[in-house]
Amino acid sequence: MTGSAVRSGFRYGGCDDIPAPGDYDADGVNDLALYRQDCVNGSTWNAYSIAGNRHLIANHRWGGCGDIPATA
Repeated sequence: MTGSAVRSGFRYGGCDDIPAPGDYDADGVNDLALYRQDCVNGSTWNAYSIAGNRHLIANHRWGGCGDIPATA
């Protein structure tokens, strides 16, 4: 990652989100990703492509209240 997302002032995620970076679009570049635990409404995943400059996953409900993301 070149850091251009940080230099441009791009903000992604919140205080309680768990970072889970990985190459979600198989382009050879790690993407910004986060897991948002929500025991009431259901936990969600979000991923943003750095190279493609677009959301790959937006509020995809998957996982449980006590889950911790693990990327491969």
